[in-house]
Amino acid sequence: MNSGKMKDFLFRHFEKLILGVLVLVAGFLVYQGLSKPDILAKYQPAKLQQDATQVKRSIDDDHWDALAEPRKPLFSIVEKTNRAIRPVDPSPYILAVPWEAKSIDSSIKRSDPKIPAPIELQVFGVVASLGIKSDGKYALTELEPADAVEVEVEKTRPEPRRGRGGAGGGGMPGYGGGSGSMMSDESTGMSGSAGMSGSAGMGGSAMMGGSSMMGSSMRSGAPGAEGGLASATPIRKVDATKYDQGFRPIQMVPPTGPMLGQFIAGVALMPQKQIFAAYQEALAQADGYNPMRDQPYYIAFLLQRADVTDKPVDQLKDEDWVARGSSRYYQDLLLKVWAGMGKEIVAGQYRDAELTAAIPPILLDHYAWFATHPKIPLGDELLTNLLLTNDPADLLPKGPVVPGAGDTDDFNGQGRGAGGQSGYGGMGGGSGMMSGGSGMMSGGSGMMSGGSGMMSGGSGMMSGGYGSAMGSYGGNQQAEQPEYKLIRFYDFRDFTGDDRGAPQPGRKYVYRLCIAVEDPNFPADPLSDPRSSTLSADVYRRIDALKTAHELAIKKNPDSPRKSTIWSEYSEPSPAVSLPSLTDAYAGPVEPGSTKTYQVGGQSVEFENKPPKAEIVVTQWNPKYGTAMPILAEVSRGSIVTKTGVIDIPDPVSFEIRKTPKIEVNTGNVVLDITGGKKLAILDEEDQTEPGIILMFDPDGGLEVVDEVDSQRSYRMYSFADEKGK
Repeated sequence: MNSGKMKDFLFRHFEKLILGVLVLVAGFLVYQGLSKPDILAKYQPAKLQQDATQVKRSIDDDHWDALAEPRKPLFSIVEKTNRAIRPVDPSPYILAVPWEAKSIDSSIKRSDPKIPAPIELQVFGVVASLGIKSDGKYALTELEPADAVEVEVEKTRPEPRRGRGGAGGGGMPGYGGGSGSMMSDESTGMSGSAGMSGSAGMGGSAMMGGSSMMGSSMRSGAPGAEGGLASATPIRKVDATKYDQGFRPIQMVPPTGPMLGQFIAGVALMPQKQIFAAYQEALAQADGYNPMRDQPYYIAFLLQRADVTDKPVDQLKDEDWVARGSSRYYQDLLLKVWAGMGKEIVAGQYRDAELTAAIPPILLDHYAWFATHPKIPLGDELLTNLLLTNDPADLLPKGPVVPGAGDTDDFNGQGRGAGGQSGYGGMGGGSGMMSGGSGMMSGGSGMMSGGSGMMSGGSGMMSGGYGSAMGSYGGNQQAEQPEYKLIRFYDFRDFTGDDRGAPQPGRKYVYRLCIAVEDPNFPADPLSDPRSSTLSADVYRRIDALKTAHELAIKKNPDSPRKSTIWSEYSEPSPAVSLPSLTDAYAGPVEPGSTKTYQVGGQSVEFENKPPKAEIVVTQWNPKYGTAMPILAEVSRGSIVTKTGVIDIPDPVSFEIRKTPKIEVNTGNVVLDITGGKKLAILDEEDQTEPGIILMFDPDGGLEVVDEVDSQRSYRMYSFADEKGK
């Protein structure tokens, strides 16, 4: 019998075969039932009822006579008490190190502690809107309010479940909500506003320039204001309580404006326990040891960058490295340019004011993914409000702030000024905004604290020398040291061209760091110098040369500070990193395609008679407006995301939605494939579908995959899904 006849036979007699199988199964079950023993042979209902009645009667009977006889205790209370109060053996509790101070051996001399280099650098490409100080007028305020959207009333499928939230997708758990700014205008002196560029990006002097920073984005024309655009059209707004996950100033005096920030962010670890142990080894047993002075006080860190686009890392030379940031540079950004800083997410004991740069005022989007290190615990601590000025005009940019400008000279071993002055941790040796003995926040380690305290100072707002717990040496007592301190840094692209060393798109870079501490054998305050007799021979020769050089410098300039700095070695280079693209994509719902199956040559062949479609939002970051322009498009395979017409843009400061004039935007994104959208077989009454996934070429020619789950927050915000009733 050939296979064709066999198939025909099975097709004609299939029901009979099934009936035969069912008959056999039924017969087997009947046989099994008949072979079971008779339950009545073992259990009789009358006998079971009689046993139950007897048990109940036994329970109801009076048993007191059997229990009335007094019981005698089987143990002695007195004996047990005596055992419980027997003396405890003190031997396990004897201190290994007595609390009494040991006498210092005068034969042991002071040496220089070995400063470890930072470790485990991590770098990230970031693009975001930054809140900067301004006069309240920027390019977005000149645009007309967006037109009302048409609300969809028909039933749509439920939203996909929330995802983990990537850099541009859903929110990061625990760090959403932008209402809690770290520092506000009048109460902090740092928040409030905006002002850098409208056409500039975040970088070098572009970030912080004076008139060059304002550019065309700071023009007049706020709605409702004099000279602005008045309109009776109701202004649509983004739901801030739902979508705002970034920086938000408590008050806006002076106002805040948006600026495009395209930059490389980085974090690293400073081995705090290791450096503390190095100080103890070099100084703790030596003559002249002072625990308030002889411990690490960070003064600054220096960031360097090298271009590895055309050269491997192992072939880099010293001249390939250029300075791109320092403690003072990031403090200048915070004080002169930024409208405040993002709410800190790292606990205070793991931060230091001279190592951990403030979090940029990222508008709308969260920043937790690039602002901390996996080995640093997260926290939620508010900084003490810092009043820096009473004049809002003083908070506007006064000139370009360029990384590397003067850093080499200032970091040539220059520590804090005499008497706990800032020297260079606080913005310059006695003349900066946070400087010197009479500065607003002086001493310690600059803007905030010498260890992890809030404000430190020689003779500043919170003063006190070695004797003050919050003074210049009081913030870093010999307490339990954390394993690491967090180093945080940034390198900003400059859209104006003022900063010629700013990173450029398409280039690959590596970074390295070194840190500076105050020299315990040659402190900034001469009154704190250890006696020369306590120094080892090598240290004595080094200090003698420094004193001679300082005396010569004073003859030329009486205000010359002491070069009281010890530098670590440079860290190992970071992984290579580039500036991110100025376009982001977010996947929306997918309408699955349909296929038919045909038999061709005995084979099943699927034919797609309807290709899948999807909604996608592609945002293109615009330097003029300082934010992202979203394009909502329905795409299929081969689609190029482009638009000619009016684009609705959410203002990241006011949350108002404005519309551009008619423009043409070609994002360069090409859709390659679409999947998802098919119904999931979970429950019949649930309309659950597979999350949409879109594969495409990005503008740089690289492959990019976006999915509906991770894109949910940004897709809904930029597609205005809530307003449309989706």
